Amino acid sequence: MATIAERIEKLPMTRTAWTILMIVGVGWMFDAMDQGMVSGVIASIGTDWNLSLYEKSWLINSGIIGMILGAALDSARNTGCLSFSVLSPDSDWEGSFPRHPRS
Repeated sequence: MATIAERIEKLPMTRTAWTILMIVGVGWMFDAMDQGMVSGVIASIGTDWNLSLYEKSWLINSGIIGMILGAALDSARNTGCLSFSVLSPDSDWEGSFPRHPRS
């Protein structure tokens, strides 16, 4: 009997799979770019403000915690821009998801 991973590997790459891959890839790229910019800014701010390594780490972690809380609140409210862009009427794979009421 084939494992789940083997069965997934045998599936063809459809247009929907490529679309999802591209959306996730672009999101990952922007997230990585954001983290790269933050690290550069933190280095500069740390020098200007005479921050210790401990204070710099709190500054970086506060941004990450903010992203996590923002994503959790966005998911709980279900009115965020990611939900809108994935479920928008002009999306060609919208039919795969249940409709959400717009507020």
